[in-house]
Amino acid sequence: MTELMTNGILLLNKPAGLSSARVLNPLKRLLETRKIGHTGTLDPFASGLLVLMVNGATRLASRFTALDKEYEAIVRFGEETDTLDPEGLVIATADPPTPEAVEEAIPRFTGAIQQIPPAYSAIHIEGERAYARARRGERVEIPARTVRIHSLSMIPLDPHRYRMIVRCGSGTYIRSLARDVARSAGSVASLETLRRTSVGPFRESEAREIPEDRPPQLLSVRDALKRLGPLTEIVASPEQELLIGNGRELDSAPLRPILREMEKRGEIALILSEAGSELALCECSEGKWSYRVVFPR
Repeated sequence: MTELMTNGILLLNKPAGLSSARVLNPLKRLLETRKIGHTGTLDPFASGLLVLMVNGATRLASRFTALDKEYEAIVRFGEETDTLDPEGLVIATADPPTPEAVEEAIPRFTGAIQQIPPAYSAIHIEGERAYARARRGERVEIPARTVRIHSLSMIPLDPHRYRMIVRCGSGTYIRSLARDVARSAGSVASLETLRRTSVGPFRESEAREIPEDRPPQLLSVRDALKRLGPLTEIVASPEQELLIGNGRELDSAPLRPILREMEKRGEIALILSEAGSELALCECSEGKWSYRVVFPR
């Protein structure tokens, strides 16, 4: 098995009906590793793009988790469930809003907004997931937090159902967005379907289906990082490669040529071996270069 197949990023198309955690199980077996993580889960009823980090790439998870995301959803007006999705119990009903009321509500939910996450969510409350408390019938109070909605459109399909298309910042709950738009329009709603169509520059059309019998092809860390923005690449000698793997400071004499090269170009640099494998990702902050990630060898 090549290095590319064991260390990188996997763009996966999650089907509806599976939790994000269950999706990982066959991948761990096929890739012969337990070190796989996602950069933003999808609810079991939802489908679409999961960006998964494998082995050394998991050290970059925070960089990918922070990327903007795009979603398409079917919003069903007239019924609100306790989970805000089709799997919950109906807790409120109302007449569907007029198209004019929906259009008037949309501008209130673009830009930076305050949003209360669903009670059935993975947010921790006093060390426990909110959904665990909600399932026990406990009252769940989650404080509002700021999220950013870059664009929002609502396309009527029939009096009860609208297609919602959203581009938003990390941490946004589309279930909560549908709930709040409906309430602002004088009605109630829950999601009927939800699909994630992009994460940063990565598109659902690139995603692979869950493999059954062979390891999936991964996107290299190098290629994935280049898609996020300008990236300086520097090749280390075999001697420097060994020092980097041992965590030697960048301003030490043997690594100073690499440091001088980074200082000439950009603020993010990827150090590669002569064979082209990733050794370390470095960043410049307040004029000082340091390791962001040293990839395991």
